[in-house]
Amino acid sequence: MPLSEIAGYRILDELGHGAAGYVYRARRPDSDEEVAVKIMSEEMGANEMTQRRFVQEMQVMERLNHPGIVRLFDRGIHDGRFFFVMELVDYGTLKLILAIRESLSWRDACEVAKRICDALEHAHSHGIVHRDLKPSNIFLSTEGHVKLGDFGVARDIGSGRRIGEGLAVGTAPYMAPEQIRGEANIDGRLDLYALGCVIFEMVSGRPPFTGNMPEEVKRKHLIKPAPDLKAVTPQCPSLLAALVHRLLAKNPADRPATALEVKDALDEVLTKNPVRKREPAVPDKPANLLDDIVAPDGARREMSWGGIAVAVGFVILLIVVIALVRP
Repeated sequence: MPLSEIAGYRILDELGHGAAGYVYRARRPDSDEEVAVKIMSEEMGANEMTQRRFVQEMQVMERLNHPGIVRLFDRGIHDGRFFFVMELVDYGTLKLILAIRESLSWRDACEVAKRICDALEHAHSHGIVHRDLKPSNIFLSTEGHVKLGDFGVARDIGSGRRIGEGLAVGTAPYMAPEQIRGEANIDGRLDLYALGCVIFEMVSGRPPFTGNMPEEVKRKHLIKPAPDLKAVTPQCPSLLAALVHRLLAKNPADRPATALEVKDALDEVLTKNPVRKREPAVPDKPANLLDDIVAPDGARREMSWGGIAVAVGFVILLIVVIALVRP
């Protein structure tokens, strides 16, 4: 039976679900504010490993307090199942934007990556390695904020409890070699490798390594040299391509040491490649879905996702029309 409420939070609709549980849009019992509620599935309620990971995700989120990370508001048990309440980031994910837009300009990709670096620097300074950084875990708000979420497989490297140690947890296109090998001694450079994969995808339209099966992709991460971003996307500045190449180094020691170092490098890319004249829109491409992160005169301003809302609405309308006209 579909849930109508969880511990007083009134369920409005389902936002998504995975192997461990469901995420709902809900309304707080004491106000009209909408939140996201994640609850463990009934099937996984008896699975000890799933329970431990669910509790660890709540504990990790409680320790992190940063505007670039989805906030935890509440947690508890409902009908014998763990649940927690999070900030609702109302626009969707970077994955959605890439599905519509295919790729971003290198400059927009740098701006998004800088915000991710801020979130990673905070998490890493608290001993937390995300281990599943990917476009579907990077959330966007209509106010233009970029937020990192879903710490379901995060590792607290300062804790003696290492859930799933030795297992290659993560998502194949974004997994660092040491993650694939299930190494116990990891640090924030694992997330920086994933960030390199995300930047590569934002600029080129695809992750650096692809394949028909996850094991094929993992094997490429382990043994195949990363492709040159500039060779794939010639308009990409050499400095950015060189940074991505460092992020995708097989050996963690060859990558940047911290997320702050990566952010500084991204700033250098932007500074040494100043805005000139904006290129006209390509006729067969959708309108710019990132409303001028950098203004034409070079002045920075916050992102606005209004254009994305129009595009998403158009796609949904098109799907409905096609469904109606089919015989």
